[in-house]
Amino acid sequence: MFGEGGGGGDGGDEDETLEGDMDDVRRLGVVWVRERGTGEIMSWEGDLIDSIFDKLDQQQKMVDTLRSDPDTSEEEHFKLMLVMTEMERVKYLVRSYVRTRLWKIEKFSQYIVITPEVHPSLSGAELSHARRYTELLHTHFQHSVLDSLPEWLRKMDETSSDGLSMIPKPNKNIPVLIYCRRDCGEITLPDGEPAALGKGSTHLLKYNLVEQWIKLGWAEVL
Repeated sequence: MFGEGGGGGDGGDEDETLEGDMDDVRRLGVVWVRERGTGEIMSWEGDLIDSIFDKLDQQQKMVDTLRSDPDTSEEEHFKLMLVMTEMERVKYLVRSYVRTRLWKIEKFSQYIVITPEVHPSLSGAELSHARRYTELLHTHFQHSVLDSLPEWLRKMDETSSDGLSMIPKPNKNIPVLIYCRRDCGEITLPDGEPAALGKGSTHLLKYNLVEQWIKLGWAEVL
């Protein structure tokens, strides 16, 4: 059976629960919200997704067996409906998680391709898609627009004098709402004021100020 999911900020000893100690469904909820709530593409949770798929497969086999058994009681059929509902919820989270990552990959495909340090955060299939998508995008622009422009206007990777690049990349200055599951120490805000990220506290801060704590799992995106 899948474990019960849970949100952040319940208080007590649960505050110190890191992702590695959570059940799969609860952890899936955490990484899903984190992926949706941050502009940067997070590390691909391949082991978690594989584990979720294995459990979904086991659950489906159990459901099929019990549904086809004439000795299954009405009460058991009702419980099976609850199990199937939970399975659909988990499938939705997986689909949404993958779609969110795909949206980021396509939005920042060129940046991903030319930035090797980002590659370990993607699965092999995601990295291949980013490369292929970038190639298709360049080919499309080349044939539809760039070929008709002067040579000096055909570049797609220029950087202006004010440092603005034509290649879109993740914005690490966007605000994120976080809940601190561990004491994350103190940070310095842009105005020079200190801010204590104490265990159990909630903050709305720029992503780049708390990036390390989010990636460690010490701070949970809400």
